[in-house]
Amino acid sequence: MGNTYKLSVGAFLSFILFFGLTNFRFENPTFPDNLHIDVTLIEARIIDKNGIGNEWFFTSNIENANLSEGIPLRVDLSGKTKIKIISTAIEEDPSSDDVGKNELTITPANLNQLTSSSLISRDVFVKEYNGKGARKTATCKFKYKISQNTNGFATLK
Repeated sequence: MGNTYKLSVGAFLSFILFFGLTNFRFENPTFPDNLHIDVTLIEARIIDKNGIGNEWFFTSNIENANLSEGIPLRVDLSGKTKIKIISTAIEEDPSSDDVGKNELTITPANLNQLTSSSLISRDVFVKEYNGKGARKTATCKFKYKISQNTNGFATLK
């Protein structure tokens, strides 16, 4: 009963452990049905050019929908585990543009914190790779207002 019993018990426990863990999945919480937020890009601007270029372009989007400064966009969160607001700053160069990005992820866990803040800021860093400003980094700031509001705005589904 010694070694054979130990091997059998060990094999059985390994089998249970392996199949138990491979079938175990952590459930990501989802937003409840009929939940919408309004996201407004308040401003996008350069904080510190640090000697990098003069031709700047800013974009901000949520799930491939562009945000326009000052215009709220209603986003349907129903059943989703997260959404991302992507802030992009581009310094246009003749040879190749210098691009910086930052993502703000909204989840069920952080939604109340984000909607209770007056403004949410994200810094975007753009590194220059060519020319006189090579290896320098500029800083841009994007400010957002996120609210759970029921006014009539454009809806993203």
